[in-house]
This record gives sequence, structure tokens and C-alpha cells, in this order.
Amino acid sequence: MTRDDGGPADEDGGREAGDDSATDRDEPDPATDDHLLDESGASTDERDVDDGSANGVTGGIGERATELGVSREQLGERAAELGVTPEGLGVETYEPDTGPRAEELPSDEPPRQIGVQAEALDRTRTVADRLRLPRPVLRRLALLGVLYVLFTAGLILAFGDGAGRTPLVPSIVVVAFVFQTTDSAAGMGFGTAIAPLLFVFGYTPLQVVPVLVMAQTIAGLVAGLVHHDVDNVTFSLCPANDETKLLSLLAVTSLVGVAGATVLTYFALELPDSFVRTYVSILVVLMGLVGLLRVKVRTRMTYRPRRLVGFALLAGVNKGIGGGGYGPVVTLGQIFSGVYEKSAVAITTLAEGIASFVGSIAFLGLIYYGVPVDLQLLPSIFAGGFLAAIVGPYLVRVVPNTVWRYVIPLYAFGIGILGLAFGLGV
Repeated sequence: MTRDDGGPADEDGGREAGDDSATDRDEPDPATDDHLLDESGASTDERDVDDGSANGVTGGIGERATELGVSREQLGERAAELGVTPEGLGVETYEPDTGPRAEELPSDEPPRQIGVQAEALDRTRTVADRLRLPRPVLRRLALLGVLYVLFTAGLILAFGDGAGRTPLVPSIVVVAFVFQTTDSAAGMGFGTAIAPLLFVFGYTPLQVVPVLVMAQTIAGLVAGLVHHDVDNVTFSLCPANDETKLLSLLAVTSLVGVAGATVLTYFALELPDSFVRTYVSILVVLMGLVGLLRVKVRTRMTYRPRRLVGFALLAGVNKGIGGGGYGPVVTLGQIFSGVYEKSAVAITTLAEGIASFVGSIAFLGLIYYGVPVDLQLLPSIFAGGFLAAIVGPYLVRVVPNTVWRYVIPLYAFGIGILGLAFGLGV
């Protein structure tokens, strides 16, 4: 996947550093381009400002962009890549508390490899700036909205009783929306929270589990793509970047863990359910505590992909023996391994969507062989979950990362405590 907005400038179309000749440039579109702030706090698109390259104006953003061979609107988002600081341009930046700066780390500390773009967006843009989305992204979200309406209508027709009554259950739509939003925004908790509630409503496991797995497949894949579109993470296939390699590592390794743990647990060791749930809950509580301690001591972990192999295996084992404990371990494991919080959530969401796809294939096979799987809840879970898969990533983009540094481990700690208190799988 590659971006179609904000890419590098064409080498032939840029200007050589030091070239004083004037060239015609298009003014940036305020609906599509990022905005830098001047000293008064007004964005550049709110003022009558030209780029300084065509009218003899010296200094400022336009001249600096000319020296670097990029357009003025591209300079804001490529400043870090070009080695230019916003302070060097004489602009003010909004900088929330997201942990130690790179220059505050020891000189031998390698830079963060995953989450650079998300961190730059968080450090150099205000919340108001992050609320605005480029037009190409808005168009793709609008297309997702159209698909949402079409798929929901199709499910209503397919699962309706023919008497005009809708198969949508409003309370379940709301519950699915709320908990899928938290899952897409924190990387965990959808199945943990919603499954027990559905059991309380009187639904059986064969009515709940297959539907949740199928809904998580769709919601996870959609949320992962939206995370990419709103700059919480950047995936690239040709060539594969570090984010894509990490996603592949998590997906493949955790599937190996799921398969191995399932065989050992249910065919060799035959561990009791109470032991499995207690183990997973304690593990998640401990990881949540470690995450909170990390926030307190304000350390930034060096990115270590090898460490993530262990976390991916552990997450797969949890999924295989208890059906839960995947999201908390994968999300917090990435954070402990040096991945930026927002990007860790995005990668976990897409990885879990891929893992759930495999589970969906398994349940479709069971249906084919006559197992009485009931999918009556699918329209309601889909209607709430699909919409949340768009809202959750947008919240991650807008809310400062300093909030997620606390929310993610606190949420993991909370669902672990709930698991211990009520015997739930997490």
C-alpha cells in the first residue's frame, strides 16, 4: 500500500538549492494540505501568504522550500526527512507530552523505526489540525460509508424473516459499536467485553463466537486500512517497509503459536478452562502494570524486532489455549519493543483481523459439514463493528499520544482484573 497524498516531490519539477529564478506554483488546497502555524497561531491557509519564490519576498517558508527543492505545502510534512525543524522556519509547533525527545536520549540510542510519521504528526500538529483530513482520505472514507450501507442492507435482506421485521437488534448494534471502537483505538478488548454480555442476553456460544470472529475479520481489516489512511501507521508493499515486515512477523508467528497451543492444550495436556482463564488474566494484569511503570519512568524502548517474536508466540499461545489474550499481549509487546503507541495499536488491529480471517474460514468449514452455527447476530454485530472500525482509528489520530500512553496499559489492566473477577477469557 502506498499513499496518493503528500508524496515526495518530482525531482524534475523541484528547484535546485540556491536557484533564485522564479517559477509558478499552485497555492495549496486548504482542504487537502497540512498546515503549519505562525507565531499568532493562525494556519497558513487562513492568511494571504505566497511562497516567496515568485515575488521577491525573502525569508520564511517559501524561500526555505525553494532552497530544498520542494513545494511549500510539502515542506511541512517532509521537514523531518529533509532535516529541517519547524523552529528553523520560524513557526510555532504544538508539542504534547509524548515522552523523551530523541535529542534527550543517549547518543548511541538508535532512532525509532516504527511510528516516525505518527509521532511527527502528533508533535507538530494541534488537535484542530489533526481533526482535518485530506480530500483523498475523505473520499476513501466516503466510499467505505457507501459499502457499509450496501453490506448492512444486504445482511438485513439475507437474514430477514420475510415479514418486514429487521434482524437488527439496536442494543447489540450499540454494544458492538462501543467495544469495537475501544478495540480499534486501544488494540484490545472487543471479544473480551462483548462475548460475556451476549451470554448474559441468553445467546449460546455457537451463536456468539463464530459471529464475533467473522465481524472481527471485517472490522480488523477495515480499521487497519483506516489507520494507514489517517497516518497512524504507514504500510508499504513494494518495497516492504518495517511496518509491513512487523505485521507479517506478528501474523505468521502468532498463527504458529495458536496451532501449537491448541494441539498441546486440548489433545495433550487437557488443561481446565479455569486454569487457562486465570493464567491469561494474570498475564494481562502484569503487562498492564509494566506498561504503567514504563509511563512513570518515561523511558523509550529501542526497537527490537527479535523481542517481538517472543510476544507474538505468547499471544498466539494465549489465543490457542483460551481464545483471548491476543490484543493486550501484541499491543503492549510492541510498545515494550520500541513501537510508537499509535502505530502499535494500528498494527495489532490489522494483525488480529488477519488472524480472525483464518478463524472465519474454519467456521465456514464447520457450517459446510453440518455443524449448527447460528449467524443471526451477524447483521447487528456488523452494523456496529464496521462503523466503529472507522471511528476508532480517527480517534487515535486526533487524541494526543500522551493520553494513549496511559489508556492502553490501564485498559489492559482493567480487562485483566475483570477476567480474574468474573472468570472471563481476555
